[in-house]
This record gives sequence, structure tokens and C-alpha cells, in this order.
Amino acid sequence: MKRRCFCLIGLVGFTILARAQTGTFQGRVVEAATGDPLPGVSVAVLGTKQGAITDVDGHFFIADVPPGRYTLQASFLGFEAQDKSADPARTDMTGSLLFRLVEDDDLPSIAVIYDTYCVFNGFDVYRSVIWASEAIENSAAR
Repeated sequence: MKRRCFCLIGLVGFTILARAQTGTFQGRVVEAATGDPLPGVSVAVLGTKQGAITDVDGHFFIADVPPGRYTLQASFLGFEAQDKSADPARTDMTGSLLFRLVEDDDLPSIAVIYDTYCVFNGFDVYRSVIWASEAIENSAAR
């Protein structure tokens, strides 16, 4: 009985020590111009497979990060990506990392492609439509 108790205490102690050797990254992502939170932003720990997506208030939380210095990257469509260097042992305080993303005015061209299908006078009819971003901008201006 004493041996089982000793093993259980040892296992719990080992788990606590192993858990203590990791840290967390947490913080917030906002729009630089307005300070409004940005939900859905990808925050990645570069060089690892760890990351998170911001919630509706722009907050993110990445747990179980081994000790060391890392570069975090916040990226979102329509905004310039931003990198920050941090150590998880020093960022366990809530809101310690703040990303302020700036809108990116130089977006790459996009194309919208869709297919339609119908039967007309007994014939199968397919139609493909491709719109380039310039055509979309011109049609929206009208």
C-alpha cells in the first residue's frame, strides 16, 4: 500500500514538473488604425506546429510551448503580417503580447470562378464564368 501511494505521489510530482517546463503565449490582435479587435487572425509560433486563431475579442492563447525564444506571426487577409519575438517563460501574464495589424493596400489580384449547369431544350448546358479583380472593381463602381 505504501509503495502504491509513493508511486502515485511520484507520478503526480513528475507530471507537475514536466508541465512546469512549458509556457504559454497569450495576447490580443487589434486593427492599428482603430484599435478594434480582429477575430479570426492566425497567430503562429514560427518553426513549430503550434498556433491559434483569435476569438471574437481578438484574444489568443497558445499553451504547452517549450522554453526558448520564438517568433510569433499574426496574419490575416487584407492586413500586413506582423512578427514579434518572445519567450513563453516571460509572457504568462494575460495580454502581454499585443499585435497591431495595419491594413494592406497592395492585395494580389483575385479571380472568382464559378460553374453553372442546366438543361435547355434537352441539352446539357455548362457555363463557366471567370472574373478578374479588375472586372469586379469596374462592375462595383457602376
